[in-house]
Amino acid sequence: MSERINDILIKILENVNDVELTYSKVGASIFIRGCQMIINDKVNYLTNLIEVEAQRYNVQGYGLDKKNFLISNYKQSIENIYNEFYYRYVSILNYLNEIRKKQKIVITNYQIILNNREKMIDKDAYKKYLKDKEIFEYKLKLSVNKEEYNRILKEKEELTSPIQEIVEYKEKYKKKAELYEKVIRNCVEKLEECRNEFENKVNEIFSMAASLQVIDEKNIFQKLKLKIVNLFNGQKNFDNFLNIYITKVNSINLDKHINKIKEDTIEFLTDMIELIDVENNEN
Repeated sequence: MSERINDILIKILENVNDVELTYSKVGASIFIRGCQMIINDKVNYLTNLIEVEAQRYNVQGYGLDKKNFLISNYKQSIENIYNEFYYRYVSILNYLNEIRKKQKIVITNYQIILNNREKMIDKDAYKKYLKDKEIFEYKLKLSVNKEEYNRILKEKEELTSPIQEIVEYKEKYKKKAELYEKVIRNCVEKLEECRNEFENKVNEIFSMAASLQVIDEKNIFQKLKLKIVNLFNGQKNFDNFLNIYITKVNSINLDKHINKIKEDTIEFLTDMIELIDVENNEN
């Protein structure tokens, strides 16, 4: 699992700056280690559960192939769920980096306008605009009736300032940068949630309850009864226990859960894309 993760994540992180790279590496590392700990905890719990039952039936060295099959199948099933969350993480991280690149371009353009505003203005055109505006103000004062006043006022309002386009571009870039920041925050939050969502899904799907049969070590009668049962049916009862859990693991509909995780990932990314498209269309 680690080799594949390193290969893919390193490629994704190559194009981000140092601060973002450090943040993304730390986040990815926390996600990977956290998920691996969840997988190990689940497998260790089942392994310990099997050992406890083997001790109960006094068959510690019995059924190794079946035990290994159950543990291996159980671990593989959990890792199949992990793989889908891993691809969710990678997909969102890819999209996040693309949005960050677009935001940098917008911020750069915004800064260029702020730094070069005076250079970008046609001074002769701006002087003419101010002169025309002054003339219209004078004509408004001299207007003799409402009709003439409204006509002059309309002509004045139709005057276009040479800096108007610059102001509009500045506002446009500012709104785009804010929009991208909103999407970035949503993506970062979703990445941070991936580990907990994986844990919740694993707990939902792979719940393995311990046996409810508890032997009182101080009760000689119970201990004697268990020894007699184990003498004749220990292996059979342990086989039944293993078969129950093998059936339980095999009956899990992994495709249904994987498809739901995939759908949720697509829905999130679609929502982010639509958020940008709607805002851009409105502006």
